[in-house]
Amino acid sequence: MKKYLFTAIALITGALVFAQDNANTPLSRSYSSEEIAAMGPEKADYLNFIGSRGYIINDMTGKDLSGYPDISELKPRKDGVHPLSAETFDAATFNLLDYNFDLQEGTPLIYRIGNTGKTLFIHSELRMNALYGRNSTNSKAGK
Repeated sequence: MKKYLFTAIALITGALVFAQDNANTPLSRSYSSEEIAAMGPEKADYLNFIGSRGYIINDMTGKDLSGYPDISELKPRKDGVHPLSAETFDAATFNLLDYNFDLQEGTPLIYRIGNTGKTLFIHSELRMNALYGRNSTNSKAGK
């Protein structure tokens, strides 16, 4: 009896930890549970990867960034998401999945963050797929 009780407690605890981990992902902060359920687990996993590891904030101080579009050109994906600007951009709370963007096959998307000397670098589709594949392989190896 104790063995079954211990197993049940372990399963419930594991499920709660999993639910908490998934409750605060870029995907869950940007999409409703209905939207996530409709897209299926593989697409959801890929989008969550994009939201957490699909971009880099680069410090390019001293470089000419005038040829890059401003971050304000990334438009919100849905109502209630604030437009981006250099003044409002916060790398700690930024969620790429809140904004409309189309991955380019072999070219990264680069946006300057106003006149801060920083850029938002979004990996190309080819690079994103390679990184995602490597991440999936490493995740499976760790199980």
